[in-house]
Amino acid sequence: MVDVVLINPRYQYVDFGDDLGIHQPLGLMQLGSHLIHNGISAKLIDANASGIQNDSVADAISKHDAKLALITVPTILFPQAVKIANDIKEKYPGMLVIAGGAHFMSMPHTLKGTPFDAAFGAAEADTIIVKLAKEAVENNKIDYSTPGLIYYEDEKFVRNPNPPLIPKDQFDSIPHPYKYANEMGFDMSLYKGYANTAVYGKGHYASLITSRGCVYKCTFCLEAEVFGRTHRAHSAEYVYNMMLDMEKLGAKEFYFMDSEWSIPRRRNMEFMQMIINDKKDWRWECLSRSTDFNDNTRDYPKTMKKAGCISVGMGVESGSDETLKRIKKDATKDDYRKAFKILRECGIERRGSFMMGYPWETAKDLYDTLKFAIELDPDFVYFQPYVPYMNTPLYEEAKRFVKIDAATDFDKWWQHSIVGGKVIMSTIELSSEDITRINAEAYKKFYYRPSYIMKQILRSWDNPYRLKVMAKNGITLMKQIIKRTRIENQAAPEIV
Repeated sequence: MVDVVLINPRYQYVDFGDDLGIHQPLGLMQLGSHLIHNGISAKLIDANASGIQNDSVADAISKHDAKLALITVPTILFPQAVKIANDIKEKYPGMLVIAGGAHFMSMPHTLKGTPFDAAFGAAEADTIIVKLAKEAVENNKIDYSTPGLIYYEDEKFVRNPNPPLIPKDQFDSIPHPYKYANEMGFDMSLYKGYANTAVYGKGHYASLITSRGCVYKCTFCLEAEVFGRTHRAHSAEYVYNMMLDMEKLGAKEFYFMDSEWSIPRRRNMEFMQMIINDKKDWRWECLSRSTDFNDNTRDYPKTMKKAGCISVGMGVESGSDETLKRIKKDATKDDYRKAFKILRECGIERRGSFMMGYPWETAKDLYDTLKFAIELDPDFVYFQPYVPYMNTPLYEEAKRFVKIDAATDFDKWWQHSIVGGKVIMSTIELSSEDITRINAEAYKKFYYRPSYIMKQILRSWDNPYRLKVMAKNGITLMKQIIKRTRIENQAAPEIV
């Protein structure tokens, strides 16, 4: 018998299969570590990694006889999570089901009408999960006074005050997500990194988060709002010991999922030196900001490279300094030019992500973004049509340009934007169809440059697996480009 089951629904990788990587559900694993550390048994059911279809998840619970199910709910999987909860309630009428994840921080109104007994709608559940689970396991009921919970009572929406964030001086006291991996039934062999950078294949890849929060003010992002523009980072010793525990489970490749990995630069230098001193043959990737790399900090990327860093991702967001200013990116195009140049000189792969279709943008702005991406020449680029998420600062300005608003018609918004891949925004000058076509054109003009293709062939020449994946993704990308450039011939997706 198990007290709590931790459920990660299965993603539907329609286009790229698992070449996009299969990543560990760190939020669930973090909660599992807290529970086991405090004497509450917990098992992880990762449908995404294990290949369990979402309509079979309830059957997978049967051998555990749990009292409480915790389901992580990203927006992209909201309907699937609801279906899993329905199945659980039908199959195990007495089991309590609580939802969590970033979705309910942004769109708490979508809880209404779902089978969830409650949802957690705050940034951190660390301080409340043990007490909440004990009440569910021992008394088969939910303590609805728990900070951070959201629920409906007699058709009335209730949102409890958020629990306090873990103080910085106590941050290292929490058990990391992999601390009790074996007790959770975690299987490292099910996971793999991004195909374009991972070389060891399944069973040797692990993601981790070493800090929480953000001090920046990007208007399209919810993280700084959720964490109150605070930032807390684990110590170098904590991070290194976590990586050693991950290594014992089989990890050789690591992906730091911190949204602002380089804020604690001194901390990073310390644990990177530990990697170097112990001669660890590790490969890793991270996300960072352009302002972290300049002429005064060249020792930083050099140390990163020496310690095993193979790739750095940056949210460039736009090729317009005016747009960068309006979204409060706190960076300029020159900052990105310097950063990409320094990383290139240090032999570190660069990944750049851009957004297209901010409310004020014209066709020239979108083409300027493409032009800037080609100038920076990252190894991989992502052009993402802007999607306005509720409760972000930019949402209020953007919502008048939205065809379908998540606040008033979530099901239709989800079906068109998330599943259908359709742009639901227009701008002061561009229709959603215009944005879709220019977005497809951007991918085509960036990735099908002869110079880019030749560079990737040369880089992959001694890695047949990578060459095969790059070719496969190139074909898939071309299909998507053709599909998006013929948007006028596409039927709208059905509404669920």
